[in-house]
Amino acid sequence: MRYVNMDHFYENQGMLITWIRNELGATIESISRLSMLRVNEIEEFEQGYTSNSAYDKCLKALIEYANETDQSFTELMYRLYDVKSR
Repeated sequence: MRYVNMDHFYENQGMLITWIRNELGATIESISRLSMLRVNEIEEFEQGYTSNSAYDKCLKALIEYANETDQSFTELMYRLYDVKSR
């Protein structure tokens, strides 16, 4: 993994997006379609190689994906909070 300033911050963002994507059952391809990011950009982001703009785009795409698939993004965030608070 490439380390730069704020490396752990970006790694945590990438892990969060990966966790949400997996919980929603979304593929990288579906997030790519909704975010207008290339698949390799999303993969790099999930590994901690990028910046806040990719985070914003991925998060918006995940919210759109949840809406498209009739899943509650809010309930997912409550589950995340529950897991993190244990």
